[in-house]
Amino acid sequence: MVFVTMLAVTFSIVNGSLSLAVLAVVGGFSAPYLISTGQNDPYILFTYIAILDIAIIVLSVVKKWTLLSTLLFIGTSVQYLLWYFNFYTPTQLPVAFSFLTLFFFIFLAVPSVYLIINGGKTKEWNVALALWNAISYFGAAFLLLQPLYHESIWLLALALSAVYYGLAFHLHLILPSNLVSKFYTGIGTLFLTLSIAYKLEHPWMSLAWILESVLLYVVAFNFKKESFQWFGSIVYILGVSVLTADYISRNKTANPPFFNEYVVLFIIAICAAYFITYLYYKNSGIFKDGSSGTLANFYFVIANALCIFIVTNEISTIYANNVSVITRDAYNSVAVGDLSNQRNTVISIFWSIYSILLITVGFIAKVRVVRLLGLLFFFITASKIFFEVWSLGEIYRIVASIVFGAIALLASFMYVRYSERIKEIIYQN
Repeated sequence: MVFVTMLAVTFSIVNGSLSLAVLAVVGGFSAPYLISTGQNDPYILFTYIAILDIAIIVLSVVKKWTLLSTLLFIGTSVQYLLWYFNFYTPTQLPVAFSFLTLFFFIFLAVPSVYLIINGGKTKEWNVALALWNAISYFGAAFLLLQPLYHESIWLLALALSAVYYGLAFHLHLILPSNLVSKFYTGIGTLFLTLSIAYKLEHPWMSLAWILESVLLYVVAFNFKKESFQWFGSIVYILGVSVLTADYISRNKTANPPFFNEYVVLFIIAICAAYFITYLYYKNSGIFKDGSSGTLANFYFVIANALCIFIVTNEISTIYANNVSVITRDAYNSVAVGDLSNQRNTVISIFWSIYSILLITVGFIAKVRVVRLLGLLFFFITASKIFFEVWSLGEIYRIVASIVFGAIALLASFMYVRYSERIKEIIYQN
């Protein structure tokens, strides 16, 4: 049956027939089961499949028949899964993992070889094959290693990250700005992120992702790698999202307000956002798509939103802890309501000061996005005070009204003093 497969491959080469090559692939993968004795012999089976893969891949590269590589990958995956579900036992982990890794590297080479032979051109089939090869290998390796080597899986993800980064760098040196090297960079970033997520516990996993995003941005601007900035954005948003989710679900009474690890992590996230904003302004126009200004504004808004979020919630935590003490001793609705009024008043004052600070900095520094953000937050703060003032107690209603009046007076003064600039803000395209 091996001879028949070799004959079909030879005829496909001589006649230039893709259909005969497909028949050779189908026959080649059918042979082990048509002549199977039902015994488990992974060494012979997987060695045969590896030889078949290499032979057909050489044919597909010579003839530029990319379909064959896809069929090979499907056939190899099916054969491996059938063997795994029928014969695999934990004692066979070394042979299973060794041949799995061998198949991974065989198919890892396919897109690179096609790219080099075609002078930098590639096809969607090769990019898709690269992605499925990476996902399938890590998924199968996770299935094999999880029962006995759970704590070491992060090392596998880190090693895969190094492999893809190294290959991407090598391909870039040979053929600059090719699609495959950029795609391998993305896969390398994915595995690096997975290794961090698997190794570290919440919330320090978020810190690692945020620092990784900053590193990706530094590489993007220093080496003019446009794709790295998008990877950096994804990793940063992922890190901040996980940090925010952990923070919301935390035990509020476990840590003192403002003096806990979450505040430190949010400060780092805010500083990272400001640093990325600075990189965009410093390197404006470095990328052809003209997105630098928009992304700089995005990170500036994110930095201020995170700052407002963490301070507001920490203020709320102070009063939440006081309410817990009151309800633990003896519930007092008047005291609870008084604390709620204090909390809303303090938050309103903080928002008022922050909005005026943004507006002032925006006018002094002549930065449009800062002024716009300050004005927007000013109106949000004024609306909050207006709707809350009627539910507050008498003393807090007076304080809130004074704060609101001070904001209104200051806004009036600024409008009279800087009316031309404000009109410029509103009407500027």
